[in-house]
Amino acid sequence: ADPRWRVLHYGIDLTPFQDIVDPISVRAELGIPPDAFVVGHVGRFFEQKNHTFLVDIAAEVARREPSMFLLLVGDGALRPAIEQKVARAGLADRVVFAGVRPDVPRLMLGAMDVFVLPSFHEGLPLVGIEAQSAGLPVILSDSITEELDGVIPLVQRMSLSQPASAWAEAALAARDAVPAIAQPEAVKLVEKSPFSIQTCVKQLEDIYRV
Repeated sequence: ADPRWRVLHYGIDLTPFQDIVDPISVRAELGIPPDAFVVGHVGRFFEQKNHTFLVDIAAEVARREPSMFLLLVGDGALRPAIEQKVARAGLADRVVFAGVRPDVPRLMLGAMDVFVLPSFHEGLPLVGIEAQSAGLPVILSDSITEELDGVIPLVQRMSLSQPASAWAEAALAARDAVPAIAQPEAVKLVEKSPFSIQTCVKQLEDIYRV
């Protein structure tokens, strides 16, 4: 209630999500076939991100859909362990470790079909906002704050107590469903949210005008 305090959200630049991206060229660059079903994830390789469970989900998807690829963007201390788990699961030719990339919006728009975020805990993962801006179905753990849900038709929450097979079925169902909202409309909704840089700039200006 103290008028001296305001909450200013972290606004992101949504301009890259309005670019025209060629999926065939993006996938070719990553070694992914144009007709593959790509499960995407962006995050540091740290325990909270739950990459171990993510690989389990990918293995379950692969059992049902041989064309599955898992695209992992990011790096971190647990990457070698996850690479070993991928190899043990027989998924070495189905998982792309893209490393740290400056073009996450391009990869989301051009390579990913569904975004999965099974984190144990988060503050507020901006990659979830970005995935919604890319028009991707987003399947995330119910431990993540609901403040993330900017484009409601794209977001599905699941419990980490559910098995990897249930998460896999959700990912495949999202792929097969009629798109809940077109990507240009999705990014327009995010533009109106507190996480748009335009909104944040206006809020900051209003604070200084008071």
